[in-house]
Amino acid sequence: MANWLNYYWRLCRLQALPQDAPRSKISQYIAVTLYFVTGTIITLFSQNFATSILVAALQTILLIFVIQIALWIKKMPERIIQTISASAGTSAVIAVIAMPLLIWVSQAGVGSENVFMVFWLALVVWETAILGHILRYSLEISLLAGLGVSLLFMYLSFTITLRLIKTIAIFTT
Repeated sequence: MANWLNYYWRLCRLQALPQDAPRSKISQYIAVTLYFVTGTIITLFSQNFATSILVAALQTILLIFVIQIALWIKKMPERIIQTISASAGTSAVIAVIAMPLLIWVSQAGVGSENVFMVFWLALVVWETAILGHILRYSLEISLLAGLGVSLLFMYLSFTITLRLIKTIAIFTT
């Protein structure tokens, strides 16, 4: 377990490669489950339990779908397990790092939003860079292209998630 966590931490620091991940369905399932669970917990800071589950499920499905489509387009299906494991595992690590920040903001109240936004933006940029790094090596593209795909995925994820939350809000009021 320590080796597994060490790998994802090294990948978050851009010191490991996605192909270093175990090519194991079990590792992939664990990483995806952690991605879903941490996504649910993060969303619970601003939404109810049912909405948090739906948002986390949507984000998990979207991550898997985008990676599978990108690797299918590049004709590299053999990299799906490792790329999904690397992407989901590193995002779960970033979510765990974000949790104390969310707890602090929820307890600090009004006036702490500006500091929170700076830290949150730093985490989003870091996560985008990590995903760009992963995609660069998984898709055998340039770093700039990997960052572009990563930014596109982040935009798509945020947009779809916000629309889901707004739709749920309309039907629950």
